Amino acid sequence: MTPQEFIKQYKKKHPESHFFDKDTLEFFGEQISEMKLSGPLNYIVDGKDTEVYILDTHQHNAPGGPAWKSHFFRANDFESVYPTRKDFELQAERVEEAVRNLNTL
Repeated sequence: MTPQEFIKQYKKKHPESHFFDKDTLEFFGEQISEMKLSGPLNYIVDGKDTEVYILDTHQHNAPGGPAWKSHFFRANDFESVYPTRKDFELQAERVEEAVRNLNTL
């Protein structure tokens, strides 16, 4: 799926959302042509396995200066989700274990 297709699906599920409105994108200095979409991926969110899309955006007008930002969306309903620090730690442990398992083959 392309970022454009993702945005179209998101807007169907969330017609009242302003997440991808022209004014919102302009405020953050984001351009759809620069967005990168990954997924659906199995990720840990709120301590549970969750299928997510990850949309990376380049925020040219971010408060601390230009930066890339990752936005997580549940794949089944395109709802924004926010993995916690603990979720990221669990995900890293999962990846490390997978690499160890590969090295024992």
